[in-house]
Amino acid sequence: MKYLIVFLTLLISSILQSKERTANIPHYDLNLNYDPISRKINVSGVLTLPANYAIDNQLDIISLYFYKQLVIDSLVINGLFVDDYDTYSGDKYHMPHSSKFEIPISKEISSKIIRIEFSLSGAMGNLPPKSANVVSENWSELGLYYPWFPVNTEVIKHFTFSLNVAKVLGYEIFGLGTIKQLRDRIQISSSTPANDIIVCYSKKISHFMQKSNSTMLDIYYLTLNETIVEKIAGDILNIDKEYKRWFKISDKTKLTLLESLRQDGGGYGRLTGIVLSNLSGDDYQKFNNSYIKYFAHELAHIYWYKADSNSWEDWLNESLAEYCALMFIREFFGENVFSQIIQKKQVKSNNSPAIWNFDRANSNPEIIEIVLYNKGPLILMELESYIGHSNFKNFLEIVHSNNIKTTRDFIDELKKMFGEECAFWFIHNLNK
Repeated sequence: MKYLIVFLTLLISSILQSKERTANIPHYDLNLNYDPISRKINVSGVLTLPANYAIDNQLDIISLYFYKQLVIDSLVINGLFVDDYDTYSGDKYHMPHSSKFEIPISKEISSKIIRIEFSLSGAMGNLPPKSANVVSENWSELGLYYPWFPVNTEVIKHFTFSLNVAKVLGYEIFGLGTIKQLRDRIQISSSTPANDIIVCYSKKISHFMQKSNSTMLDIYYLTLNETIVEKIAGDILNIDKEYKRWFKISDKTKLTLLESLRQDGGGYGRLTGIVLSNLSGDDYQKFNNSYIKYFAHELAHIYWYKADSNSWEDWLNESLAEYCALMFIREFFGENVFSQIIQKKQVKSNNSPAIWNFDRANSNPEIIEIVLYNKGPLILMELESYIGHSNFKNFLEIVHSNNIKTTRDFIDELKKMFGEECAFWFIHNLNK
């Protein structure tokens, strides 16, 4: 069975890009040398934190995570070599084979621009089965699940980056961002905020392009036939068009999809794109509604990504993305298909923990799926029924445009728009 992983790169309008370039967010300048056969890797670069970033984020220590089989060859902060740092085992569930180092930030530099220069080297081993990043001779997909560069998604949630990747004979190199082919390297960059840097290595690729009124869609594929690729393109553009209407996005965008050889690990969304797995070209038409819901969930993460994914607040990412996907299914396939999915979620959600203060970090994957992907969407469906379909869509657009990232702020907005009684009702449901 062949599988498709889709990377969806959203390039927003030139006006928004100009605003983002001047935004006061961190920036990575990176150099990557990786051999898919030996799995040896060398990473060097600079992480630049803007002036007052440490003060604004109340940081007296900066923790950065990296793949545990890598060695820190050098570490320099604002021109001074650092050997006084502590290294620990990683404690993030989505980075299962990570270590972290902690850098103390003195008062003298906390208000200044902070430049963290680093060099790492080693070899990439295997992650646990069904991981979303993999390394092999035929296909390597590097991202923060390893993580191959120093990162902390809580302290540095968004950043811009410029990455130079050394070319490897016999391999195509690509990723999420703007790609330039240079003489001896590939440059991948993003001048708009990102929350991961994904780099892939493969031995071949084919290209398909399709346009809509507002979107340019590129599909890079390996084994799928063109009939399936055209069908996927049409479905993706339909979802994209509908979400733009809901969230009042008028900018012209570019979408890029890539087929991958990775077979396991599920899907994940990023600001610069999405990754989808377990999509069989042979079954695509037979189970079209299931695959479209799958696409729609990950595409929704372009809008729902702002909450802390390591706590119960992750329902604002996952439950909202899942219910947006269900709303699209209802409009695309009709009420009967929607109701069938809802009934299954109701059965799965029986006797499940409350969302409020749900122990996301210490719960097993089955419970997480029940709470975030089944119970959460059901509560959102009840909210839609309570305030009305049109009001609910308007509310979601405001939650997105106001960059709401906590449940408290979500409830405050609900109270402001629909009254105290509605807010108390929703809090009660989150605590059930």
